[in-house]
Amino acid sequence: MSRKFLLALPAASALLGGCMILPTYTPAAGEAVAIIQADRLPSPSFCADGVGYDAKVAADGTIQVPANKRVSLYSYVVLADYNVTYTCMPGASYTFDPGKRYVGAVQHVPGGCAIDLVQLSDATDTGLAPEPSEAGPHCSPWAKPGKKKK
Repeated sequence: MSRKFLLALPAASALLGGCMILPTYTPAAGEAVAIIQADRLPSPSFCADGVGYDAKVAADGTIQVPANKRVSLYSYVVLADYNVTYTCMPGASYTFDPGKRYVGAVQHVPGGCAIDLVQLSDATDTGLAPEPSEAGPHCSPWAKPGKKKK
């Protein structure tokens, strides 16, 4: 066997095995974004315009997401102890307002888990307001890169 073949074997196995590394989202200059406090969103990722991204958590626990477009937000939770492993990957989609700040968290619900997202708001007594644009996920970060849903 050639050396090139041996070096290509692990990469081919990863691709065929379903492993995919998502690109990290970096907003373009001047792009409208919203900020999500993601301390309680383990392993966040999202999909916008049919393209999946890893949502890199900043040192202050926040992530940036595109605003003014529908974004499917996901989190991946793994809980394990001696003989039980629980995994959950909730998803929901939102249309974020530019410049607004949100708080996201994974909540346990009957039969699984869900993403809970609220907007920080000075207009309420609690400082939080429900996010009215919530809907089911409309795209997956793990879809083939560059392939937009029709």
